[in-house]
Amino acid sequence: EQFEKHLSDIPFILCRIKDGEKTIICKTKNDNYIEKYLPDANKLPLPDFKLMDAHIKESIQFMYANRSCPGACTFCSMASLKKKITDDAGFGMDKLMKRWMSAERTIEWIIALYNNCSNLRIVSFNEDTFSYPMERAKKICKLIIEHKKNGKIGQHITFICQTRSNLVDEELLKLMERAGFEMISYGAESGSNEMLKCIKKGFTVEDTKRAVDMTLEVGILPQINLILILPKTEIEDCIKTAELGIHCYEKGAGRS
Repeated sequence: EQFEKHLSDIPFILCRIKDGEKTIICKTKNDNYIEKYLPDANKLPLPDFKLMDAHIKESIQFMYANRSCPGACTFCSMASLKKKITDDAGFGMDKLMKRWMSAERTIEWIIALYNNCSNLRIVSFNEDTFSYPMERAKKICKLIIEHKKNGKIGQHITFICQTRSNLVDEELLKLMERAGFEMISYGAESGSNEMLKCIKKGFTVEDTKRAVDMTLEVGILPQINLILILPKTEIEDCIKTAELGIHCYEKGAGRS
């Protein structure tokens, strides 16, 4: 009753209340808060560079134009939050996890960085999965290529990003190389398919090897991120992860 009286109209409130042996989950009344309260990503303002005197002098600048990821990795806070909120409260978290700026709006941000950051050399896409959705990533690359030709983005500007091993193809990688991407970081996590299945990664070791090979072939440096010890890890899994790191390193990949 107290929840209904004081909290039920406040967006995104979720409350667990113990009632004897029972746990009651109380939530706000409506389930359309994502659409109602979160602005369209394309309507978010670009950074006010006048307030960033020190930052804009750096040669590398960071962007976060995509808040989405199709993954459900068990170790990821966003994936866990997405599942928990969706299961418990139905707040429409699936819509929250599919929010990205359009390719055109993303290019506006890059051009703004180029015009305001005199020492700019590298633009880092800090979102978890740059290539999701893949068609958006391809369009961004095509627009970068176009605007490098017309001078709105400097030819010397390069890009780095991170994504999933199963979300790249030859067409995208070739476009990324032409656009000036110099490094792609892949969340490989483990060299054990058993562990990848355990953490619900959604792809295999073979997918990572294939992505590394394709990335090197087009002339971009791949980096793989590995977690040596995960829950339920056995010594054999650790060995397989080390072997994957060695395999990719010998091929020419970086690692972390």
